[in-house]
Amino acid sequence: MSAPPSLTTRLASLADSVFGVAMTLLAYDITVPDTGDPGDVVRSLAPKVYALALSFSVAAMYWLNQQRRLSHYHRMNTELHGVVGEFILLFAIIMLPITTRSFVQGHTLLLYGGNLTLIAWLNFGLAYRALRSATTAGQKLPWLMLTLPGANAVFFACALVESALFPGTSHNLWFLAFALPLLARIFPALRGTTHDQT
Repeated sequence: MSAPPSLTTRLASLADSVFGVAMTLLAYDITVPDTGDPGDVVRSLAPKVYALALSFSVAAMYWLNQQRRLSHYHRMNTELHGVVGEFILLFAIIMLPITTRSFVQGHTLLLYGGNLTLIAWLNFGLAYRALRSATTAGQKLPWLMLTLPGANAVFFACALVESALFPGTSHNLWFLAFALPLLARIFPALRGTTHDQT
């Protein structure tokens, strides 16, 4: 008789479903306007496609992070707070299509920026917990592996403050935060082989 799936396996399957649905719903509001002018079509679709690309990138990046992170949870069956953190992250992902819609409709960026910042800081906290779980007694925690998720969270927090003070300019910091994982390909020491938490 085969052993039942582990908690991490079941959580990963649930996360796949949540991320998949959320990423699909991002395109729900994108409709082609009923006009014969190509210029009007482009102007109408541009902000929606921009927001879709932005949010899709966020979801894809953190889905990959979560899949890598779950492989390091050696004690997840007994660490309830780690599981709760993952569920909070999934809730924040579920909210992403809603906050993206508010961004497209021209509402305050604080809701959307707050959602991105929450996801980034949850990712950082959960990355720390995963690395601590994978570190055996007597070993030093590989703090260098937390550089990218930490910097990512800081950039999103700065973008949130910037969106409150200077609306319309935080997009630059958002994309800079997305560019940070590329540093993991440039600087292998930040990527690592055992603890890949971009």
